[in-house]
Amino acid sequence: MIGERIASALLLCQLLPVIGFAQPELTADSILSISEHVAAYRTGYARDWISSTCCTGVMALYQTTGQTAYLNKMVTWGAAGNWMPADGNLVSTNADNQCCCQTYCEAYLANPVAANTKYYQTWKNDWDTTMYNVKPQGRVLWSWEDALFMAPPAVSMLGAITGDTRYFDTLSAYWWDVAAMLYDTAYHLYFRDASKVNGAYNNQPVFWSRGCGWVAAGSARVLKYMPKDYSGRPAHEKQFKDLCAAILKCQGADGLWRSNLLSPSQYPDPEMSGTSLYCYAFAWGVNNGILDAAAFTAAAKKAWSGMVKYVKPDGSLSNVQDVGGAPGPLGATTQPYAEGAFMLAGTEMKKLVSGVGTKQNLQDSRSSVMHESTRVLIAIGRVAESTWFSTSASIFEVFDLSGKRLFHGRDVKKFFARMAESEKPLVVRFTAE
Repeated sequence: MIGERIASALLLCQLLPVIGFAQPELTADSILSISEHVAAYRTGYARDWISSTCCTGVMALYQTTGQTAYLNKMVTWGAAGNWMPADGNLVSTNADNQCCCQTYCEAYLANPVAANTKYYQTWKNDWDTTMYNVKPQGRVLWSWEDALFMAPPAVSMLGAITGDTRYFDTLSAYWWDVAAMLYDTAYHLYFRDASKVNGAYNNQPVFWSRGCGWVAAGSARVLKYMPKDYSGRPAHEKQFKDLCAAILKCQGADGLWRSNLLSPSQYPDPEMSGTSLYCYAFAWGVNNGILDAAAFTAAAKKAWSGMVKYVKPDGSLSNVQDVGGAPGPLGATTQPYAEGAFMLAGTEMKKLVSGVGTKQNLQDSRSSVMHESTRVLIAIGRVAESTWFSTSASIFEVFDLSGKRLFHGRDVKKFFARMAESEKPLVVRFTAE
């Protein structure tokens, strides 16, 4: 199936007279084809944040398609690094080195059996050292806005895996300490780091597009795994909504964003890494009932339609700013972090245009029979979007957090009954046949 989609995407590319994809119809199939074409471009991954961001996109494609080839790539990649942070240290304090741990956790949640606890155990031990010992301030560990994408989602995933709210408590304490330093409450945007707070260009504060994209996408990924009933969640949701509303105001007429949000003329070419992160955050927010559907659906669709024009025939991306820490000109080549952001956006856009995101909103009435603590985990694993709750096409599996399987079958009523019996978080997997 992956090969067929890639072949379809390549055939489309052969018809192109310009840089990238001719404007395809905005359908779930076209979105997935382009996303998988971008995924196919990169055949190997390092363990640094640059490649680890790409891996978050690969895992999102697995979660969306159920194609085991994507999961197998990530398991092979994780095993090659002994499931350790990127610097190879058992205790790593640099958020960039912890980005890879997001994929480790999601690989475990894709197959939560006891043998796979090794995927996240080193990361858990690493963070536990931080969480249980004297706590440095968040502004020390996560002192630059990029860090809010790199580490917090992996901490949130540990909370989901273990059911221990202390992970969310620590995450939130650190997050708000960073916000106190970098978040501008007038503009509702983040500065890149403390050295940029008083910077200006053209008499305007300088807010870096990709930097705010890291925060928006990181916030979405934190919320994805944070329980609906967690006491600190409303504050995270509010900042996510305020941030996305501010970003929306900066969207260009072509649906894309420039490197300097408030002064787009400084670097007038559209920039793909920040744009892709925004598209992902907007689509995820709509799919999960947090952002206003009308305004942000239109913005996400406009962004995606602009983004596909910068996919080259080989699957790489043009118009990507190189590694940096401030607005700047476009680089000469593609970058793995932009590809990963593009894939994240594509998986949420596929849900958005097909209506699956609304169906998967964990706040809807279908989850009302479940114990509240299970809701955060209901969508974790392989979800067959087109056969959601179809007794004729899906197998339902329920696991406890040790990996023990508690239910396996097609009967929806029995599935819900088994979920309702539990007083502890569970992991659910839906498998399409």
